Amino acid sequence: LMISAHNKPVVTGEEGLLGKEGIVISIHEDYILIRVLGELWKAQLIGITEPVHSVKIVKVDGLLLTVKPVDKELL
Repeated sequence: LMISAHNKPVVTGEEGLLGKEGIVISIHEDYILIRVLGELWKAQLIGITEPVHSVKIVKVDGLLLTVKPVDKELL
């Protein structure tokens, strides 16, 4: 049991958030609020040309995430 825990990927901190997808909860003047892994985070959105629902985390700076729209056409 203890050995299997060592083989699991990192799921906390910056490494655990990068690349994860989240859902936009609300849009504010200076930031958006997203839900990722069941938690709410403040984020700034890059590369936006229209309203989005799903985003992907590309950078973590303290408690502020930088996200970009998820390209659903690639799925």
